[in-house]
Amino acid sequence: MNKQLWAALLTGAAVSIQAAGDLEDLRGLILTNAKLPLYNKQVLQSMVFCDKAERQGKLVVGQNVVLDLVRRTADVDEIKDGWGVKFYPLGAKLPEIFNFWKGRLYSEGVMFTPRADIEQETKMAAGGEPVYFRSPVIDLDGVGFEADLDKKTILVKSDVRIVLRMGGSDPRKLFEAGAKLPPKYEYMTATSDSMLIDMNNNQILLIGNVRVDEENSGVDCDRMTIFIDRRSDQELAGANRTAPVNAEDTLEGVSRILCDGNVVVSRKLTAEEAKEGDQKAFADHMVYDVKTASVTLTGEEKKNPRVIRGQESLTGQRIVMFREEQRATVTGDCEILVIQEPENPGDKPGVMKVNSDIAQMDYRNNYSDFIGNVKVDEPRMTLECDKMRVTLRELAGGPAVESVGDTASLSGLPDFGTTGGKRELDKIKCSGRVKMVRKDDAGKLMPDQKAEASFADFNYADRTVRMYGGEPKLTRGLEEMSGRELLIWINEERLAAKEESKIVLCSAPAEGAKEQAPSQTVITSDESDLNYGGNSLVFTGNVQVRDPRMILDCDRMELVMMPRESAAKAEKKDPAKKADELGGASESKFLSKVICTGNVHAVEDRMDLKTDKLTLLFRELPPGTVVEPGMFQSNGTQLTKILCDGRVVMVNQPDPDAEKKSAEARPGALSGMFGNSKSARTLKSGHAVVDMLKNESEFHEKVEMVDDQGTLKCEDMFVYAEKSAPAAAQTAAKSAAKPHSPDLPPDDDGFAVEESGSEVPERIELAEGLELSRILCLKDVELTRRTKTGEVQRAGGQKADYVVADKKIIMTGDDREKPWMSASGGRLKGKRIIVYVDSERMEVDGGTQVDFSNGINFPAN
Repeated sequence: MNKQLWAALLTGAAVSIQAAGDLEDLRGLILTNAKLPLYNKQVLQSMVFCDKAERQGKLVVGQNVVLDLVRRTADVDEIKDGWGVKFYPLGAKLPEIFNFWKGRLYSEGVMFTPRADIEQETKMAAGGEPVYFRSPVIDLDGVGFEADLDKKTILVKSDVRIVLRMGGSDPRKLFEAGAKLPPKYEYMTATSDSMLIDMNNNQILLIGNVRVDEENSGVDCDRMTIFIDRRSDQELAGANRTAPVNAEDTLEGVSRILCDGNVVVSRKLTAEEAKEGDQKAFADHMVYDVKTASVTLTGEEKKNPRVIRGQESLTGQRIVMFREEQRATVTGDCEILVIQEPENPGDKPGVMKVNSDIAQMDYRNNYSDFIGNVKVDEPRMTLECDKMRVTLRELAGGPAVESVGDTASLSGLPDFGTTGGKRELDKIKCSGRVKMVRKDDAGKLMPDQKAEASFADFNYADRTVRMYGGEPKLTRGLEEMSGRELLIWINEERLAAKEESKIVLCSAPAEGAKEQAPSQTVITSDESDLNYGGNSLVFTGNVQVRDPRMILDCDRMELVMMPRESAAKAEKKDPAKKADELGGASESKFLSKVICTGNVHAVEDRMDLKTDKLTLLFRELPPGTVVEPGMFQSNGTQLTKILCDGRVVMVNQPDPDAEKKSAEARPGALSGMFGNSKSARTLKSGHAVVDMLKNESEFHEKVEMVDDQGTLKCEDMFVYAEKSAPAAAQTAAKSAAKPHSPDLPPDDDGFAVEESGSEVPERIELAEGLELSRILCLKDVELTRRTKTGEVQRAGGQKADYVVADKKIIMTGDDREKPWMSASGGRLKGKRIIVYVDSERMEVDGGTQVDFSNGINFPAN
């Protein structure tokens, strides 16, 4: 035996065996406190310490073996003896770990096992006993191992349990000048069936039933690869360190972790959080990048990764979550399911589904962006656009999103929901080809009820939707609303157009009048505010109404709504039930009043009206009632009264085809004010009232009516009409039954109808289906007409009563003044003045008195 080798063995010194013959000479040799250095090309790779070592051929069988993996170019004199080294337990506190490693800067890892077989020639080691491995980065306990000491690989065969320290808790970083123990020990634990440590390639591989446990989360997978970062000696030399740098490079903390096969990430929840359900992520592959604190989830074979939070979920082809920045990015087939809190007590929560090409969520700043082919599907509607930003807001008293600082974690699970009492929807901003389509109560799309614009802003704080750009438009069946900017109050059943408002309304035929087609009304204005919830629809600025039956212009128009009797009964049964917010309130309410003010100008059929204020009153009809619909009507309503106030000017044009038209054609809204003439007839007054149910009209304050037959002036005028009778009935009709005002009964004149053949028709048609029956004038009445010869006839009094069937006007006076008529340069007065409308004859009846301009008076008869 070599004398130098013998001496070394006796003294326990390091042994380097170079020749196979030397190994044969040592067969059966038993050593205590043996120290075996292992070299690779004259570079020390590792140091093996054994309490007892026995030579068995090429193997050294060691007891209580300590294997120290030495950093390259480490000084042998710095290496501490490993006999009896005291290992800290798995899961030890950081101060204990710090104290262990502060004197072992030369080591990349230390392993202990009760028994190991070491082959010095191949530098292989193996054992079936429990094995304990400690390094600045990872601590491990397991059973059975195989080690290639040349390649610095260690395979732990079973029952693997590890503690993996993150970068901020690497004890070697704590040795730098001024370094202190961190306030928080950052690490994670893991278990697996087996494990391979590859120190040269800076990898740790966990295989089979991998389970990672962190403070706030856990990860399960089939296989996990952990990459260890390495800094060069040059980088280390640049650091301000008290300890000398003796190695070319050194292992740092974990840089990256790959998980493959059935990856499940679970967030640990508090008891309160657990009430909302699990928070997990599922994927085929996961990459955790420590430097960027990002988690990337991907899948295979069209099986996209998925993140769930209770009943809410997030899926996509690729999901990247940045934990420190509290944000996430999803690309490809992005889909998010969010639970919507019920708006009314007792309702079930709704589910909102959001699809897009890309989703970018910033949880710290409480917003998410959805880009490309965005589609939102919820119980009440669908929404499509090119891009959408969703902003959340913190609830009062709710915990804010905490900054995680330098904390690293495998879990980047987002809190993307709006439930949980922390955050709620604040705003949604949509851009690019925005389209919303309503659903019915059964959840079926209603393509004819939609909204379109280039941009839409949803403000959930005040429950409004603002639509603008690209000619925004709301459509509900045949009805439309458009403008430069539309505003919708969701909970108030209210719509508004800020500029260039245009409303298209359709009046359905009244019940029982199905042969009539729906009528379309177009209303344009500078602005409009349709507050169905407040029962008021207001149009302001340059208001124009275009309807087959009427043209109407004014400065302001208000439509007042009232609940239908049937809707009121339904609401009483179900108070929570609301009409739809896109104008569906018209189904549960009817139009009761239209108020037009400022430069009102209405044109209908042969009627032209100008006034300061026009009011149209409607009523709801009982089911089964058959009437002709009029202006601004919905199904089941009827125009009942028209009010005009302030500078009323009405012009009625004659109808040359009146005799040819059917008596059953529907009347216009204004035509019933007064009858036809052979030429245009103009009526002026301070205000007017038309009662469509009674077929009566009233005109007050300086009333003046002018036509080709003359002029009639008074302070108050009452016009009465009646339904047109068939021709046979008209011939037999008598004037005995004359309509009258309840407050102003007509006088009985006792005069019979003139003989046939007169130029005056037996009836005067006001509108198709209506004919004039009587005109009553009161206070300062004055009648002027011109005869065929050009003579001007005048008559006056305090009351003038014209009964169409009698073809004459009877004027009477009062105690103050008798009625009069002009004659021979003076006035003839009497009990009454009779003006025959079918001739040029006027006469005084009873108590005749002549009043000449020279003051001569004749005694009365």
